[in-house]
Amino acid sequence: MNFGSRGWRGIYIYGIVAPLVGYLLWTGHGRARFSLYVFLTIDAFRAIRIFSPEALVLNIFIIGYMQTTKMKDIYPKINKEKVIIRMKGRREKIKKFADNTIRRITQTEGK
Repeated sequence: MNFGSRGWRGIYIYGIVAPLVGYLLWTGHGRARFSLYVFLTIDAFRAIRIFSPEALVLNIFIIGYMQTTKMKDIYPKINKEKVIIRMKGRREKIKKFADNTIRRITQTEGK
């Protein structure tokens, strides 16, 4: 599907990102659907930029196919509640780390 630019951009997009998205879909990762949408949207813009109607139609068709009930059952949407819980946990870890760092710095300056 590489109708676009050759060189490092093509290698990055189709040699690294595309296999990663494929792996996420294959393993049924929670963010596989989102990753595919992002990848196909970028590829659709590339198809518009290089005037490739075949690639554009294919990207739009796949995005439309991902909207079917069958595909939504296989690759569900991202669970917002799980993401919020995970983000809160990370935020608490970062705050604890920052507090400990500030405490160490102030102790060092006080000596």
